[in-house]
Amino acid sequence: MVISIKPVQTGLLACTVVVTSATLSNKQSQTNNVSPFLTDAKIVSDRLLIEDNKQCTYVGADGTEVVAEPATEPATYVEQVASPALLALLHLDVNTKRPIWTKAVVDELDKIVASGGSISCAHYPHSAEDVALAVGRADLDLSKAKVGVVSSISPWVEHVLRSAGASHVVTIDYNQPIVCAGVPWIESKSVSQFGNEIGVYDLLVSFSGIEHSGLGRYGDPLNEVGDIEAMQQMHKALAPGGFLLLAIPTANESKVAGIFHRIYGADRLAWLLDSRFTFVGRVWNGRILGGWSDVSTPPKLFPKSNEFDVIADWMNQHVLILQKLPGPAHQPAVMNFSSVAYTDPASQLSYLALLAITIAIAVRTIGRHSGGARPVRE
Repeated sequence: MVISIKPVQTGLLACTVVVTSATLSNKQSQTNNVSPFLTDAKIVSDRLLIEDNKQCTYVGADGTEVVAEPATEPATYVEQVASPALLALLHLDVNTKRPIWTKAVVDELDKIVASGGSISCAHYPHSAEDVALAVGRADLDLSKAKVGVVSSISPWVEHVLRSAGASHVVTIDYNQPIVCAGVPWIESKSVSQFGNEIGVYDLLVSFSGIEHSGLGRYGDPLNEVGDIEAMQQMHKALAPGGFLLLAIPTANESKVAGIFHRIYGADRLAWLLDSRFTFVGRVWNGRILGGWSDVSTPPKLFPKSNEFDVIADWMNQHVLILQKLPGPAHQPAVMNFSSVAYTDPASQLSYLALLAITIAIAVRTIGRHSGGARPVRE
């Protein structure tokens, strides 16, 4: 799900979010198609959403309790979750398009781990193991800590935190999951609720989220500094000395890949962290490395195009271990196209094209709703 300051109604995120196969390298073709290995829709039944003799419900817009109804199509595609079996259990609610997290979903994650498998998804290999190592590096007693996950389509990060000792995990998303009765240790919150929390969390984890903020792909308002504002929001929610485990795509040059995502070079990452966080270290493929002084140690944090050990640049997401510094977050500097983070001509053109498309859609929509006859669709 996209992390931004203003609420949106649609959009999901990678592994945790449906980040899609946008801007793949030549080594991998782009696809938004559902994998043929996915579930048959007929397996969805009323029984799936009854746990401990309780129906899975959520609070509707009018404040009343609504029974969740799973859609027949899967919530995402197989490369975004740990296994086809997990995907067969993971569905969106028909009315709200929110992911439904049942005990069966968590049980499947338990089963994978118990069999010696990984709950990392194909698009982010070793992600679960890297998050677990980073959690250990943060050196917190999770049984007593307040922990949260920012952006989730499936509860794999929540599962990692529980395995590390957390007794209660808060998951935060615009498209907040509907958590069923059989999963009492996960609490679901909206971004609006999260925005009102100050100094609450000892640990937050955000895997593949804020690089989409403000680019509009998931219905969020265009905002050049959407990622900066998301960082401010997480900084505000952390307790003094609290930790943020942040995974975003990094490379030797900063760029904006159209509406799809940002890639972070050293310049934009430094701006992202500003003076709000200490860069304690990072984890990649089982290796624990240092912070700024260690970015050129292989595996490099900012590799060139011929140095990646993943198929696409957006898959290069080291888990950054960040610790909150005391004091309030700054307001971000005003950003423009001469800023170092946007000096790549392709990035400038991509953003300008995005802006032009958005304006064209808005004009067309206003025209359709300004009165007069409108075509009838069959």
